[in-house]
Order: sequence, then structure tokens, then C-alpha cells
Amino acid sequence: MEEFINTSERTLHDTSNQSKPQSSWLDAHAEFIAKLESAYKAPLEPKEISSEVRHYGFSIGELNLLVAENMHCEILEENIIFPIPLAPNWLVGTCNVRGDIVPIIDLERILTGKIRIAGPHEYKTFIIGEAENAMGLLLSKLPVPIHFKKESQISIFSGLPKLVQQFITIGYKRDEEVWVCIDFTSFFATLTNQQES
Repeated sequence: MEEFINTSERTLHDTSNQSKPQSSWLDAHAEFIAKLESAYKAPLEPKEISSEVRHYGFSIGELNLLVAENMHCEILEENIIFPIPLAPNWLVGTCNVRGDIVPIIDLERILTGKIRIAGPHEYKTFIIGEAENAMGLLLSKLPVPIHFKKESQISIFSGLPKLVQQFITIGYKRDEEVWVCIDFTSFFATLTNQQES
């Protein structure tokens, strides 16, 4: 009986000794644990806001145009354009883009009156927008990414063709050149309505 009691006491004594290292580790690292907890609870610092905006730019005649980076656009690999009988001279024709019939516009002819004389491989068909809102432009050069500082934004466009001024959504000045985004959907709809009337 005495031996059993002694053994039990020894077992209890041993157990209490095993719990001491754990509590002593917590005590020793209390400061470190407190720092971790405060860091976890601290609000996230706001990300630095970029002072630049990015667009894709291309030029048609003297007009420098931009397409927002988030707007759907693509270059057609094959320029298969079907002409439309009795269509206005600025409407080159239509093409099939994944089942959607997309009008292809010669914007340079609209702006300058010049007739584009080019073979099928001397220009690119640039599709802007999707489905029923899509339209295509003929480009001699591919659009390139352009960065603008937000403070370079301008609001006066008197030097640009009057035909596009009312459709400008935003503009920037860079190296003495004016670059603008226009609402192509409204622009095309206005041209179509003018032709019908």
C-alpha cells in the first residue's frame, strides 16, 4: 500500500514537471506572442495608388485615339470583309466575328475624305467592343500600350475634328500631342442615323 502511494505521488510529481516547460516557454515568449497578435489585428495599409493610367493607342490620320485597357478589343488575323451594296463610302463592309456581323469603318475617310487605297494585307482590322456593340476600324499600324500621368488629363479639345469632339470621353496631352478616348458606339450610331436621314 505504501509502495502504491509513493508511486502515485511520483507519477503526479512527474506530470507536474512535464507541464512546467510549456508554461515557461509561453512566459519566455510572451512579448513575441503579443507582437504577433497585435500585427494580426492591425488594419491593412492601403496599397499605393498609381499616378498613371494605361490605354492602347493608335493614330488615324492626324487623330490620336485611345482604347481603355479594360475594353474588349482584338485584331483579326484574316481580313475577310464583305462589301455592302449601296452602303456609304466610309462603311467598308462587314465581317463575321464568331457569329456576330460587325461593321468595318474607314475612319480616316470620314475625317479627311481621303480614299484608302490599300491591299488586303496592308492594313489590320481592329475590332472594338463585343456582340451587337462591336465595330471594326482599318488600321495601318497595330495599337500600342501608352501610359499617361493622371495630371496630364485635359478637357479642351478645340483643335480636334468637330465630328469627334462631342464623343470624347477623356483626353490626355503627352509630348505636345493630344490623345483621346471616344465613345465609338455612339459615334457609329450617329453616323448611321445621319446617313439614313
